[in-house]
Amino acid sequence: MHKALHVRDIVLDIVAHVPKGSLVALARTSKALSEPALDGIWREMGSLDPVYQTLPAGVWTKDFGGQLVLAKAPIKPKDWARLVSYANRIHTLSLEGGLVSRVNFLKVVKYHLPRGVDLFNNLRVLRLVQNNPDAEFFLALSILLRPTLQTVALTAASTDCVVATLSHAQFRCHDVQELHIAEAFGVLPMIDHFVCLRTLVYDNPVDTVDLHLMLSLARLPHLRKLKITSRFTPNPPCSDAQPAEQDVPSFPALEELSLTRVADLKAVSDLLHLISSSALCSVSLAYEASAGLRELSNSLSQRGKLKLLHLESLAVPQAGTSVFQHVMGLAALTELADVRLMDVFSQDDLGSDGVRALTKYWGRLRTLHIVCKSWHDNSTTPKAVVFNPGVLLSLATNNPHLREIRMAAIWPHGWQTSYERIGHIRRDTPLRLLLCSASALGNDNAYDVAEYISHLYPNVDLTYEGSEKGSYGQKYGSRWAEVKRLIGRIGRTRAAERRIMEAEMLKAVESVSFITVSEA
Repeated sequence: MHKALHVRDIVLDIVAHVPKGSLVALARTSKALSEPALDGIWREMGSLDPVYQTLPAGVWTKDFGGQLVLAKAPIKPKDWARLVSYANRIHTLSLEGGLVSRVNFLKVVKYHLPRGVDLFNNLRVLRLVQNNPDAEFFLALSILLRPTLQTVALTAASTDCVVATLSHAQFRCHDVQELHIAEAFGVLPMIDHFVCLRTLVYDNPVDTVDLHLMLSLARLPHLRKLKITSRFTPNPPCSDAQPAEQDVPSFPALEELSLTRVADLKAVSDLLHLISSSALCSVSLAYEASAGLRELSNSLSQRGKLKLLHLESLAVPQAGTSVFQHVMGLAALTELADVRLMDVFSQDDLGSDGVRALTKYWGRLRTLHIVCKSWHDNSTTPKAVVFNPGVLLSLATNNPHLREIRMAAIWPHGWQTSYERIGHIRRDTPLRLLLCSASALGNDNAYDVAEYISHLYPNVDLTYEGSEKGSYGQKYGSRWAEVKRLIGRIGRTRAAERRIMEAEMLKAVESVSFITVSEA
């Protein structure tokens, strides 16, 4: 055996690159590889079955109620040692509450395990799913709440189950850094005991979280990522909640904030004012009403390090509603790299000048999505009045790092491409350009459109996203497909011409060099 296999770090690296299905064979090759291979096999488990099977078959029996119990013969010390040795290899465990016999197995083990013997000592990630309101499920699984846990995900229809588990975890799991809670109600105030928490996902769309409850998390010193799918509301009028202390920082380490159902944008503005973290770089909001959008825009404009901004209106703006003037404060966010505005603007409000003004100073932008309901909803008749091709020129000028655009474009009849307007701009970076409108693109100017786009974005991947229903969508879809084909053809032609020019230039340089040498 090669001497390198005696170095544990090298062996662990080998095991990490071996498919799990081949680890059993690897474990049988040599003693040096046996233990690391077994660690790899047991590292991630989606069931308790392998642990259950480590004990002899005659140890277990079922009572009259079908419950799993110990047989009369006691478990020998070597049997416990075998179970412990394998259970302590597990780092990630995912369980569903439907496996009643395996939960009974945990209860039996919990009450009969010899004193001083611990199981699952290396458990780092625990995911529990229980769809039935059975409090004993989580009580039985308390044996899994080890001090080594760093990630806990709880999904339960019974809030009492989650409360019992969190109460137990508060005293035993002091190093929990990531916590996911789904379906439970009203357990947010229990989270502030996990002082090492870095990521919190609270997933219950039918629950309500107000600003006061949100501030119960404000003292977590390491919280970096916060996602809440519950309805976020301001404090009720009768609330006696006290404002946060001015000398104590709120959310001092927060970097990512995601609220997927905001009832009042003013509450979000108040929350942003309270966040003391200077590292906030990602904000994702989905809101029900646009009232307070200007104040939100101004609050966001104070976050100079913001790199990702996703805004989605759950209530589509009415036609004729002017929204652009309320969001112009976002133009000051010069560090933005990923911007997605879904249904924020109405069809009539979104114009070329507004897009230019909003994106003018976003020089680091890599992804830009501005989508209206009428573009991505097949039940709505597609409309063509969006913006003209000059916006592409503006984006190519001001946003040199763009990789993806998802916007709708109109190509008016009679609009001509001119190289004077394109100037010296030439983008050599790949771009995925999604033109999602059934726009007024005629057969007579398809080549002009292709030529214009290919000059601005030579490596573009053009996709049509308009409605495909009826002859209207099929007609414009086929024309955009023709534009895409022409862009590829133009690109190949340019590449061939460039190779010819390079060859001619090389010949010219070589001939000059030959003449110079001959004259010498």
